[in-house]
Amino acid sequence: MRHEGEVVTRRDLELILHGAGVLDAVQAAARLRRSVRGGDTAELGRLISAVDVTDALGRALLTGVLAEAPRGPVDELLATLLDHEDPSTREHAAWALARRPATARALPGLLRLVGAGGFAAVMATLSVEAWAGRRPRRVADALLSALPLQDADARGRLVELLGVTPDARVRQVLRDLVADGDESAPVRLAAARGLGTVPGPADIGPLLVAAGDADPALRVAAVVALAESALPWVADLLQAQAGTVADSADPHDRMLVATVAERQLARPETAGGRPDSLRIMQVLLGGRLDARLRSPGAGDGGGLATLLVHLAEHLAALPAVDHVTTVTRSFGGPDVPAVHGLPFESMGAGASLRRIAFGPPGPLAGIDMWPHRIEIERALRRLLRRSGRVDVVHLRFADVGTYAATRVARSLRVPVVFTLAPDPHGPIEAAQAAGTLDRAHFGELDRREHLLFRAALVEGLAEDADGLAVLPRAGGLGEVERLLGAPIPDARRRVRTVAEGIDVRALDAARATLGDPGGAAVHDLERAVAALSPERRGLPVLLSVGRLHRVKGFDRLVEAWAGSATLHATFNLVVVGGDLLAPSLEERTVLRSIEAVSARLGLGAAGPVLLGHRAHDDVARILTAVRHGSTDARGPGVVGACGLYACASAKEEFGLALLEALAAGLPVVAPRVGGPSTYVEDGRTGALVDTTSVTALRAGLLRAAAMRRDLERAEDA
Repeated sequence: MRHEGEVVTRRDLELILHGAGVLDAVQAAARLRRSVRGGDTAELGRLISAVDVTDALGRALLTGVLAEAPRGPVDELLATLLDHEDPSTREHAAWALARRPATARALPGLLRLVGAGGFAAVMATLSVEAWAGRRPRRVADALLSALPLQDADARGRLVELLGVTPDARVRQVLRDLVADGDESAPVRLAAARGLGTVPGPADIGPLLVAAGDADPALRVAAVVALAESALPWVADLLQAQAGTVADSADPHDRMLVATVAERQLARPETAGGRPDSLRIMQVLLGGRLDARLRSPGAGDGGGLATLLVHLAEHLAALPAVDHVTTVTRSFGGPDVPAVHGLPFESMGAGASLRRIAFGPPGPLAGIDMWPHRIEIERALRRLLRRSGRVDVVHLRFADVGTYAATRVARSLRVPVVFTLAPDPHGPIEAAQAAGTLDRAHFGELDRREHLLFRAALVEGLAEDADGLAVLPRAGGLGEVERLLGAPIPDARRRVRTVAEGIDVRALDAARATLGDPGGAAVHDLERAVAALSPERRGLPVLLSVGRLHRVKGFDRLVEAWAGSATLHATFNLVVVGGDLLAPSLEERTVLRSIEAVSARLGLGAAGPVLLGHRAHDDVARILTAVRHGSTDARGPGVVGACGLYACASAKEEFGLALLEALAAGLPVVAPRVGGPSTYVEDGRTGALVDTTSVTALRAGLLRAAAMRRDLERAEDA
């Protein structure tokens, strides 16, 4: 007779191996991980055997389950999978080994993956770093033996691992590499960064040599390391070096100057304050974040960047809060405003923005930040150490910033509060329902978007974070737990539902200046509409605001609008968001998809209009113009009144731009899943639809178009 637990285990294994639903398999794997971690190994033999007979999704999920098993045959299997022909399997095997004891059998395979680069190197680095903490001499021996056999970039990655290996020989090796002018740039760069964790007197000489090197990246890395020294004469030298490049436009020089300036800063977050008041740090490394929200919609930015800036300001105004520090990335470039290279910005009383530098000097997509994870952790550790008391770290996105900040905060015993969204669980379910995701193609998508790793990050924080904030959903906390596949431990104590809102001051200001001839944002909108074919002038606008990312569904929105004679004849479609001058890889992909739909439908000079990213205040002015229309000296302008707003995202946990559109008085079309269903009244203030379906999206637009006629009547009354 089989026990109930055994039946459940076998049912979950069947879902992993043969279930049609990807999310069902992900949830089953999470249950099995917890079961095996708790000591249930009755089906361990079958789990090991199943790895050879399943697909890429099954292998990836099973390696995660087997990582929790006792020591034994699992270690040999995972070492073998490091050489599997499927790249996704290699990645997940490398990641699983971080939770296993260090073995001589697997270490060479991990180092091969580190040398090969890519996301598999990121995963292998995690495992080697974890093993270095447990068996430092064995890992140092393996790294030192592998160094001569690799090319320059691969050696750089191995030297980076040497820098986090607590072996007595490492420091001298790093000094020798930094001082070796014949050594390759990636190796010297990694060695300089490795010496940056509180450099001792013997480290100063090699770092000073590197600080004067012709390679700009090495100069910056050496200055960052030297800035950690407590020696006064080193500080004087750094100040002098920064002075020689103070007026340079080179992004490396700007980063060097910012590093030295950051060291000299008077830090408001460390001074004064009451001992019983909170000092909060929140981290968002993606996008373009600045105190005035000049370009939140470029790159990986968007509503989250806007929300965190406003959240910091409003938290800082609470009596119980002493200071809020928001951390983002420092970068520069010819088309990047200088503000993004500043180490510090005030956000008003009690709030500040701090920037950390890592990776190349220019913009960097979130997905491309993972190879810089060790560098990010070092920068966050330096910042936390310099910031004095930090009582809590607030995180809210399943990305490298959250992963790195969680590790650093835990190592320093700083509590972590996570704003929990079931992402990527929700998007996986939505893609399944839309028929755009299945088992056969999951491996390719996972390699590009790291879905399983992000899912495990979210699930881990749901279990371990000191506190959790969840956004309102139609199904409440139960819906979040359904998507995660398990109840949240100790939810009564740890979870709070927080109904987020918007700052309406920008909208109020926009309404107050309606018709202002100096409104550049509305003028840009008018010029873009005027450039369309003549019959398009004076039409109301169907507006959508968001970063140019595939999840936002802009190609579906174009097809839904243009595929309806009524919608196309009634509205001009305008999209606000994205860097059109220097688009990222993801932005280029979305732009190509919009162009493809437009070409297929023969839109030509009929639109859509792409305005690119705008400052937050300018978005408010555009929303106001879409609601009330534009005017000129002769009367009505080229933008008609009583437009619509549409969000075609596969899901929205909150939907800041949607809420701002409602506040501006526009009917909206929004995803039925996620947060919008808690504040959009279907049939009254907007239409809730399955936004993954072009047909459903079009029907929702037509319903919202009927609602706007009420606005027209109100305008005429």
